[in-house]
Amino acid sequence: MKTKPKDLCSLGHFLTAKLSWKITLWVFLSIVLVEFIILLPSVQKKEDDLLKQCEEISLSTLIPALIFSDNSVSIDEMLAMGNQITPHFGLLGFAIYKRTGEFVQNFGEAPAVIDFNLVTFKNDIVYKKANDRYDIIRSMPTQTQNLFTQKLLEKYACLGNSCLTVAETILVMRFDEVPIHQEITAYIWRIIGLVTIICIFVTFATVLMLGMIIIVPILRLRNAIIAMGKSTNGSNQIIGYRLHHLATRRHDELGDVIKSFNIMNQQITDYMAEIKLQRSRLQQLVSDLGTANQQAESLLLNILPKPIAEQLKNGIKPIAESFPKATVLFADLVGFTEFSAKIPPNELIALLNDIFTAFDHLAEQYEVEKIKTIGDAYMVVGGVPLACDNHAEAIADMALDMRKVIRQFSYKDSHAFDLRIGIHTGPVIAGVIGVKKFIYDLWGDTVNTASRMEYHSLPGAIQTSESTYQLLQNQYTLEERGIIEVKGKGTMQTYWLLGKKA
Repeated sequence: MKTKPKDLCSLGHFLTAKLSWKITLWVFLSIVLVEFIILLPSVQKKEDDLLKQCEEISLSTLIPALIFSDNSVSIDEMLAMGNQITPHFGLLGFAIYKRTGEFVQNFGEAPAVIDFNLVTFKNDIVYKKANDRYDIIRSMPTQTQNLFTQKLLEKYACLGNSCLTVAETILVMRFDEVPIHQEITAYIWRIIGLVTIICIFVTFATVLMLGMIIIVPILRLRNAIIAMGKSTNGSNQIIGYRLHHLATRRHDELGDVIKSFNIMNQQITDYMAEIKLQRSRLQQLVSDLGTANQQAESLLLNILPKPIAEQLKNGIKPIAESFPKATVLFADLVGFTEFSAKIPPNELIALLNDIFTAFDHLAEQYEVEKIKTIGDAYMVVGGVPLACDNHAEAIADMALDMRKVIRQFSYKDSHAFDLRIGIHTGPVIAGVIGVKKFIYDLWGDTVNTASRMEYHSLPGAIQTSESTYQLLQNQYTLEERGIIEVKGKGTMQTYWLLGKKA
C-alpha cells in the first residue's frame, strides 16, 4: 500500500521563511513610509492650528481685562491673570511694531527682534522658534487681534501726541513652547500608535494572501529540490512523486516550472551516480599526484639548495653564478681509511652516516650549504647560494662545533675519532651542470686552497688562510702558525682557529 508523502511545507516553515520576512519587511516599511510622508504635513498643520488657537484664546482672555481694568493694572499682572484662566497656552508677552518694521514698545517678555524684510508669510501666520519660545506674527490680523491691539494702544502705547492706529501696527506675540510641544508630542504618539496598528494589520493580511498564493508553493518546490539534491538511488521515486503532486495542483507558470523540475529529477539522479564515481577516481589521482610531488620536492631539496631547485624547476639551464666572497671548509676524518678496513661494511656505513648526519644538522643550524662528501671528507661553504656578510663567522662556528661533535663518537668505546679541518675565503663559481645525476658544486682556486688548508692541517686542529684570518681576528681567537709550504701554492701564511672570544 502506497503512503501519501508528508507535506513539504508547514505553517512554521512559512513563518520562518526568508522570503516571508522580506515581503513582510518591505510591506511594513512601505506603509510606514507612506504614513510618515502623510504625518509630516499633518504635524506641521497641527502646530499651526495650536498656535492660532493659543493666539485667539489668549487674546480673548486679555481683552476683557484691558477693557474693564484701570491704568493701575500692569501688563504683567494681566498676563499672570490670563495664564491662570488659560494655563495650557503660556502667553509670555508681546511687542508692537510699525508696519515699516520700526519697533514701538514691549509688554511682558519681549519677543525676538524681527527683521520684516526677511519675513515671508504663509497661511497668514509666521512663527519663529527662539530659546524654547514661539514668536508669532500675522500678515492679516484677525478681528480679535485688531480689537486687542486697539485697546492696548489706547491704554498703553499712545506716547505724547503721536498715537498709532491699528492699521499702522503689527502685533508680535511670544508663547512658551513647552505646553505646545507637549500637545504636539501627544498628537504624534497618537498618530504613531494608529499607524502601527494599521501597518501590522495591512502587513499581516498582505503577507498571508501572498503566502498562500506564492510563498508556500515556492517553499514546497524548494524543499523538494533540496531533497532531490540529497537523494540516493532509492529515494528518487518519492521525490518525483512529490514534484508531480505539486505540479498537478498548479495550472499556471509555477506549475510548469515544477513539471520541468520533475523531468530533470531522473536525469540528475543518473548524473549524480556518474559524478560520484568520477569524483572518487579524481580524488585518488589528486592524492597520488600530491604524494608524488611531495616526494619529488623532498628529493630535489636533498640534492640541491632551495634557490637552485626553484631555478631548475623553472627551466633555467645551465645554472651558474659567481660569488666574489665565500668561505669554504674541508674536513677529513683522521685515520678513517685504515680504520675502515678493520670493521664490517654495514657498521662502517652506519657510523659514517651518523657522523655526517650530525654535521648536516650543524650546517642547517648555521645556515651554510653542504656541497658534498667524498669518502670520509666533508665539504661545506658559507655565502653560497645566498650571499651574506657573515659567511666566515658561520663557517668558523660550525668548524668549532664539528670538532666538539666528532669527539662524542667512538667505535665500541675503543676507537676515538678526530678531524683535520681547513678553511679558506675567496671568490668561487657555483652551479649545476649536466642533465643526469647533477649536483650543486663549486669551482675555483678558493676550493683548491681550502682543500690544501685541510691537507696541511693537523689532527684536531682548524687551519685558516690569511684571507679568512682577516675576517675572523676581531671575534675569534687565532694563533699564528707561520709560513708553510703548500702543494701547488708555494708558501702561505696560515693560522690556527682556537675558539670564539668571550
